[in-house]
Amino acid sequence: MRTTWREADDVWVCGPYNDPGGQGDVPPTGSQQHGTMANINPRRDNFQLPKQNSGPPVLYTGTPGIYTAVPSQEWIRFDLAYVDHVHHKIPGDGTWKGRRRKATVMFYLIGVLLIFFSVAVIVTFIAFFSERNNEKMKNRFDSQVMEFSIATTWDSQPVDHTPVKITLSRHVGGNDVNIHVDAPFFNDPPNPGGTAGQPFPKLYNYEVVEAFFLNDQDDYLEVELSPHGQHLVLMLRGERNAVKQQLPISYTARQHGNTWQGNAVVPGRYFPRDVTKFNAYAIHGTDPNRVYESLYPVPAGKYQAPDFHKLTYFRTIDFQSILPSNHGDGYDSAEWSSIPAHHHEG
Repeated sequence: MRTTWREADDVWVCGPYNDPGGQGDVPPTGSQQHGTMANINPRRDNFQLPKQNSGPPVLYTGTPGIYTAVPSQEWIRFDLAYVDHVHHKIPGDGTWKGRRRKATVMFYLIGVLLIFFSVAVIVTFIAFFSERNNEKMKNRFDSQVMEFSIATTWDSQPVDHTPVKITLSRHVGGNDVNIHVDAPFFNDPPNPGGTAGQPFPKLYNYEVVEAFFLNDQDDYLEVELSPHGQHLVLMLRGERNAVKQQLPISYTARQHGNTWQGNAVVPGRYFPRDVTKFNAYAIHGTDPNRVYESLYPVPAGKYQAPDFHKLTYFRTIDFQSILPSNHGDGYDSAEWSSIPAHHHEG
């Protein structure tokens, strides 16, 4: 019986044949035992390849096991249709080569999905942080920061120390105003003894920095801040006419050697409607050496004593850029609306 064979995928396969005595390289005869060529598909690297020019390797199975044989070109003929039909399966139906191709396709598919997912995550994070940054930039541009230095005494004389600095800005995320103070610390007079963070009556008799916010109807807010942490906030309707005082605010102060810093958050509803003018003051020392300083002082020699309620010397401020809700229809203050138009205290 003639044999048929072909290299299929990873092994040499062939059909049944007559092996004359296990020689494998001579034509078979009808009187020899029959053997069956290997119908399995072992990987090619499971057996040793023949030496160069020795012909293709062939596996067959017999009763003892699997042997290698080098068939003779004289008696082997190719029957491709037979081998393809019986032994050579199409890759992708479970053969090693098919599984390898499936694994490759899955690998690339998973890689594409991972890349797509990574890009989506990165884009999401970029969008999120861009939104936050845009919001911060919007708040920065919407709310102007104003800085003032108190460089003169109440009667227009230059101060003999580092000027007190006051910074105004809108509190982040709300309709409140930050008032920040950076000033020399004299500790004269000493700590008045009140609880830090709480209102303290007549705080103006101690070391203090004051900020005044005035509108065109002579309604104004006075904010006094101490280096020791106490504060005093007053609402006034008309010159020197306090209608409410000791209003609560958030305030902290810290001392650093010869300087101190304070930060107050004042609710927007404490400010009178349509603030248009501003002035600031600083006081320290004990009589007869008490020192009164003013951002916008009165002319030298015009008055004999300091008076921080000379409203005609206040100057224009663009308060709307700090607190837009203070102007127009957005203004709403239960504190001011509860005060009668001609109400006076004291």
